[in-house]
Amino acid sequence: MRDFLTTNEALIERLRATEKALVSRHPLPFGDGIIEFWIKTYQVEFLARGEYYNDWLIRYTAAHRKSRNIRVPISRRVVIREPNSKASQYPFENEIAVLTYLARYHPSIPVPKIYTYSIRKYGANTSFMALEYVQGQPLYTVWDSLSIFEKDSIVNEIVQIIAELSDKDFGCICGLTLKHNPGPTVDRFKFCQGRDKFHASNFYDIGPYYWTDSYIIAYYDKEIFYYSHAPEKHMYDDLFKDAYHKREFILTLERERKRIEDNFQRFDTDPVFAFTHGELSCRNILIQNGKIRAITGWGWAGCYPLCEVLRGEGFKSLGLGDDAAEKEGWGQHFENLLRKEMKARGWEEDLVAEFMAPRDPDLAMVRQEMVPVEDSSDGNGKSGDVPNEDASMDGDSRDGASEDDASGDDASMYDASGDDASMEDASGDDDSREDGSGDNGSEHDGSEDDAPGATPQGKAPRETIFQWLKRQKERRERTEPQTMIKLEPSRAGIIYAYAKKR
Repeated sequence: MRDFLTTNEALIERLRATEKALVSRHPLPFGDGIIEFWIKTYQVEFLARGEYYNDWLIRYTAAHRKSRNIRVPISRRVVIREPNSKASQYPFENEIAVLTYLARYHPSIPVPKIYTYSIRKYGANTSFMALEYVQGQPLYTVWDSLSIFEKDSIVNEIVQIIAELSDKDFGCICGLTLKHNPGPTVDRFKFCQGRDKFHASNFYDIGPYYWTDSYIIAYYDKEIFYYSHAPEKHMYDDLFKDAYHKREFILTLERERKRIEDNFQRFDTDPVFAFTHGELSCRNILIQNGKIRAITGWGWAGCYPLCEVLRGEGFKSLGLGDDAAEKEGWGQHFENLLRKEMKARGWEEDLVAEFMAPRDPDLAMVRQEMVPVEDSSDGNGKSGDVPNEDASMDGDSRDGASEDDASGDDASMYDASGDDASMEDASGDDDSREDGSGDNGSEHDGSEDDAPGATPQGKAPRETIFQWLKRQKERRERTEPQTMIKLEPSRAGIIYAYAKKR
């Protein structure tokens, strides 16, 4: 099964580059007097197909010649990763940038080390990165078998990793360039279903963004341009009934964009952002001997608003918040540890609250693929119930943005067996930190016009200001005498639908 790996000659060149990088960083004990080396033998084993790349395990032997008659063989294992045929180059480059950045400035965060890489957009010898071969098992496969002490240790490690990442604020919403400067954002839903063809500054503002509102507006610009110009072959079959249906949907997006623009700087005038993995979960946390061995899948990492780090889900954002875990109290334990750690790092209470708060509805909306769905409103044009935004990051996506299955997940690209990898590498010094955080509101069962306030005797707790404002916004949208926006749940998360008032 050779989906890529170009030619044997190209592979040997990659292995030579990898060996050269390893020897330069970790000189061999007999290194003095080495004249040259060459790749003597190699074996190729397919590891996994990820969302935007393929991983191959290469076992090779390099022969180092010290003198005319002395040759020393060195055996290595390395993972060669290449973008797959459907992938955009952006998440691949972003992952290289993030991994090298973390290795240099945050060496305490366990990530696979990059030995060498090449970025080539065209030609037979495509882009690749040579990674450390990491052995371990995805956290979700071992969680139930771990002791309570091992679970506590792992939760503490995760809290430390999230806190250290979140301490870094680049001052904008951004991805990273290869020089570790703020660059365009690399979000999953910017690249699905042919959207990557329009990911350029001449189509819409791809970032960095210094205001959250600018980020949201750019997302609408992206979707409006996509639905106005993308070929039908890139869209789902039967997505629109006819040209009128499509135009109505585009007009709906334009109205929402104008609403955001008219309320510019609705968010904080002095915004605080946090660096985040983007999709940290039990699938890309590798465990070995009860400890975190590595965290993988950094292609969507970047600096985003505080509420996007945990997405208002707390411990559930890791994919471990099932009934058993909640009964054991891991969700509350995780949040308590995280609050304590953030405060110990100097975060003010209001930032901690923002960090832990539910996602902003407008922000949650745009960080999805926007597609029309059939209207389920009644004859009076009233929309149905609005679901919780927390469902929007469901991993079971109906779209091409989530191509990997269990075998293709980031974590499963590494062997689930025994010993430590025989390769090593390291770099760097620590980086500076600054900021963070929010509070979950309780549910409310009151009437449409109830304002937030104290809890009446014998009734359920009142809703928070945040929930009340959101409900008032939804009420206004339901009563507008024009084409309305409504939210509906689907396998792709929260998506747009339009309904003409009747």
